[in-house]
Amino acid sequence: MTQVPVVLGPTGIGKSRLAFELALQLGGEIVVADSRQVYQRLDIATNKPSDEHRQQVRYHMIDFVDPATNFNAANYVEGARAAIEDIASRGRTPIIEGGRSSRRPDRRCDACAREHHPRGNRCESG
Repeated sequence: MTQVPVVLGPTGIGKSRLAFELALQLGGEIVVADSRQVYQRLDIATNKPSDEHRQQVRYHMIDFVDPATNFNAANYVEGARAAIEDIASRGRTPIIEGGRSSRRPDRRCDACAREHHPRGNRCESG
């Protein structure tokens, strides 16, 4: 089983920089987990990796969807799984970067998954 480092957190804390540095150190490639970076031509508003970074580290799941096209979470998961398998099959380390961990629902709790807990309440599940 492939171990995949995951760099998550709120906006502006340096996730992209950390993932880039990890990729350089581990011989890895980055699978971007950002709902907006998948879209072509949305470079400024999405803080995509610089050309310099893209020349040093291979990035996956960015710049491949036309903004006029429907693209959903299931499409992302399918593509990300394929990217992770491809990276690992070549003996490289897949690194997932992005997301907002503070808003990630607790997958053990149905109410959390449906976001039915009032803000500030802690899940009491498992």
